[in-house]
Amino acid sequence: MKEISIIIIDDHPLFRQGVADTLSLEDDLNVIDQADNGDDGLRIIQERVPDVAIIDVNLPLLNGHQVTRSLIAGGVGTRVILLTAYDDLEQMIHAISSGAKAYCTKDVKPEDLVGIVHDVVNG
Repeated sequence: MKEISIIIIDDHPLFRQGVADTLSLEDDLNVIDQADNGDDGLRIIQERVPDVAIIDVNLPLLNGHQVTRSLIAGGVGTRVILLTAYDDLEQMIHAISSGAKAYCTKDVKPEDLVGIVHDVVNG
């Protein structure tokens, strides 16, 4: 089983750590780094090129859509899952149009997020 490398970018430390801890319980998921703003997150993704980046939409400096568009424009192969606290159609449309492979709200169940990561990696 191939290990899936993941970076989490969220400005709320408790939420970010909770996501990292949840994903780390899975044998094939490896959270390799974290960031608390879009600038640092983009730099880390460009340097480490993880399989998946889980990115909050609302971030300081660069938001999740901007980070996603920058990754696509730069040809970075990391697949993006955008997370948001807001469950509305407009946010979903922005997420998909920015190039994200998945979009979910922050009330996602842990097991569903694990499934979304696997789905995104498997296309």
